[in-house]
Amino acid sequence: MGVNVEDLRIPRDASPAPRRTGLWVALGLALAAGAGAALGIPPLLRHAHWSSEGSRPVRTAVLASRAAPGEFAAGGWIEPAPPAPIVVSARVAGTVIELTVLPGERVEEGAVLARLDARPLMLARAEVDARLRVATARLATLQAGPRREEVAAAAAALGEAEAVARRSRGAAERARALRESDAVSAADAERAEAEAAGTEAARAAAAARLDLVRAGPRPEELAEAQAEVDLARAALFRADADLAWADVLAPCGGVVLERYVRLGETVSLSVAHENRPPGAVLSLYDPAALQVRVDLPQSDAARVAVGREARVTLEADPGRTYPGRVARLDPLADLAKNTVRARVALLETGPALRPDLAARVAFSGGDGGTEAGVRVPLRCVVRGADGAAVYVVAGGRVRRTAVTLGPDPPPGVRDVPALSGLGGGETVVLDPPADLRDGEPVAAPVAGPVAGEGR
Repeated sequence: MGVNVEDLRIPRDASPAPRRTGLWVALGLALAAGAGAALGIPPLLRHAHWSSEGSRPVRTAVLASRAAPGEFAAGGWIEPAPPAPIVVSARVAGTVIELTVLPGERVEEGAVLARLDARPLMLARAEVDARLRVATARLATLQAGPRREEVAAAAAALGEAEAVARRSRGAAERARALRESDAVSAADAERAEAEAAGTEAARAAAAARLDLVRAGPRPEELAEAQAEVDLARAALFRADADLAWADVLAPCGGVVLERYVRLGETVSLSVAHENRPPGAVLSLYDPAALQVRVDLPQSDAARVAVGREARVTLEADPGRTYPGRVARLDPLADLAKNTVRARVALLETGPALRPDLAARVAFSGGDGGTEAGVRVPLRCVVRGADGAAVYVVAGGRVRRTAVTLGPDPPPGVRDVPALSGLGGGETVVLDPPADLRDGEPVAAPVAGPVAGEGR
């Protein structure tokens, strides 16, 4: 196919294509946001906002509310309050064939949480049941005493033994008489005497046998047979319990926190895994009983005591504050982290609360220690001849606001308290450009509350 060169000419009066300046700006800001993520800038401080025509793109952050005089804050995370988490363990060993609940599901007391393969338990129960039947039959036999046929047989044996003994005694007496007249030899006479003695012993044994049959079993035999029955009954009771325990039941109502086993896994009662007790299947907690675990700097730990009030806010639900109270302080400090751990009980709960959520705890009252004021990221602060200031965004424009800052923070701390000029809750510009002017229009910011960039 031929190409007409004239079709490739650009008319002299043709207007140039519009430059895609906005696209390059958006791309540059997107790259900057990615770089911020790579540098570890917290997500709440990485809100890039594209401007509408005539406005400047900026990043913003919302400052947390002002702390009351003497108040200080620390970060932590939510966890179930003692005695939770309640670890539910299987009471028999076996293979998991069913898991009926998932983490986060609410269960009632007595609900089936998991099932183990019950077939080995059923076989064990059948064996114990047979042993019980044998022991019971033996005890019944002893308790019934001798049968009439047994007594009659023993009496007949005694009669026969007596008859034989009589004949033997008569023969022995005749042999003695004949011996006196030398009619028989001494050996024959002695043989007749021995036979008579043997038949008399057999007669005595038959008489004793008849007495035993008529007397029945001894008390010791009855006691032994009864003990065997009792042992077999106890073993059957245990086998029934093991069979019932193949269903793992909830000991109380609550919410499933974590599952420790999978289908087909064998639950052992002798081997523990990952700091869990042997036989652990899952754990439960009460969503109405939660606390916040807080690592307090040692410089602030002396200001906290059990019973002190606190306010808890969540990064996941920044619009609500939950009242709390210090429930416990760990007796040992963490030397490596230079902190003391405290547990703050939440006095109110809500659907947004769940274990392992990040939280910030503001401790009320007290004197000294960390300065009161709004914590401002150092990236927001600009300094000039008239002192320190921040750019506050309101109504789509920036307003240069003078602030009075507290002492310079130590190395590694990236925020500073603003003692005046800010009330908390303001939207401020991060990394304000050097040529940003008071009153200049910017894009409407959408950011979550922060207390500064932290330590």
